[in-house]
Amino acid sequence: MKKAESTKDFDSRVTLSWIVYCILLLVRILGGPFLPGYVHPDELFQSGQELWFGLPPRIPWEFEPQNALRSVLPPGLLSWLPLHCYGLLVGRMDLSGMEVWTIPRLFCAVLSVITVDRTLWSLSKTKSKAVPISVLLVAIVTPWNALAYNSSVSNLKEHGLHSRWTHGAVNMFLLYGPMTAIAYLKIISYRWKGEVDGGKKSKRIHSLCYATLFSGLGFLSLAPHQEPRFLLPLLVPLVVIADQGMFQRKALTALWIAFNVILLVLFGGLHQSGVVRSLLMAGKTLTDQTPSALIYYHTYMPPSFLLRPPPSQKSECRQDDEHEQTCRQTSTLFGTLEDLNGSDLQTLIESLDSHLSCSEQPAERHLILATPPIVETDKFGKVWSFTTRDCNIPDHICQLLWQHNYHLSTEDLPSFDGSIQSLRDGLALNVFNITCSN
Repeated sequence: MKKAESTKDFDSRVTLSWIVYCILLLVRILGGPFLPGYVHPDELFQSGQELWFGLPPRIPWEFEPQNALRSVLPPGLLSWLPLHCYGLLVGRMDLSGMEVWTIPRLFCAVLSVITVDRTLWSLSKTKSKAVPISVLLVAIVTPWNALAYNSSVSNLKEHGLHSRWTHGAVNMFLLYGPMTAIAYLKIISYRWKGEVDGGKKSKRIHSLCYATLFSGLGFLSLAPHQEPRFLLPLLVPLVVIADQGMFQRKALTALWIAFNVILLVLFGGLHQSGVVRSLLMAGKTLTDQTPSALIYYHTYMPPSFLLRPPPSQKSECRQDDEHEQTCRQTSTLFGTLEDLNGSDLQTLIESLDSHLSCSEQPAERHLILATPPIVETDKFGKVWSFTTRDCNIPDHICQLLWQHNYHLSTEDLPSFDGSIQSLRDGLALNVFNITCSN
């Protein structure tokens, strides 16, 4: 009787697990690819969209022959291939910025089911003595050029230098949260007591995962530049190690879900999201205008492929290759797309003078400036304000075109004076139209 109840309880837990998994799978495939969050510039500048669909296309420095730090094969498979297959399917190659943004992400979301999910299924169901070959693929084999570059302190100074323990003590927790703590505790238990739940096959799999996690984390920690995303290949062995210690306890499972929901909102919906939304908006609305420049100040690098207008605004491109090329040239009339990243106010002033010299250019000339709400004072004591309610640029007329709320820049966190409204106003990316005052 007890055995039957235990079996029934186990079956109900399995059924509930599959229901939860299917819901989360739908969120991953149908929701994730459309979120505007922008986690790191490399996700857009090394993924191929800018290389093949930029306005104009440009080769990231990591792919230049003299550097050869990246292979063109991964972006070719993950961006070029799905986008060209999609283009053949819809009968056109003049893809919009939204299409170039979402199609590779959809493809990768589906691919993750085949790679990561299937690997975990194989590990949980394997009956043979052989470990699934997909487990071995989680180890990273870094090309020699990339290893040599990332091992040099002088090369990495501009990217930021970190202590060798940053991955293990900080980044693992940032990326995997409570799962890291559970895995570390289980590793200690395994090291000193040799305890692993399950039979011999389970012990062999866990031993391989422990070795993969240790060797991967140790190898990646050799480089003086350490970012959380570098640890993504450790996902599979980490899940296997932490599985029984975490996902069989309701409180820890709830903590894991809460942690992921927070990261989904933070990095999927808030982080630098105004950059993506403003570029897509510009591609839709500025095709009949000619701003001398689009300047992004105190934001991540703006990828130009997001400026590609919708097909309805460039239908003449579909006739032949010559007209398509003409359309692409026309679509670059947005002007110069300039990235000022986190530079100081003086650099912005010089950029404005360069693209909009009010003493030399016609009064109808204008440029677009995208920036978080910032108030700064120049060397002459003049106040430069880019807030929503008060836009003030000396000797210029400043008009707010769009405000993209829920934009978070961790490099320029909004000020908080105790008012929720002021905090909300600070979580924005303001897009201004700048013209001369004379």
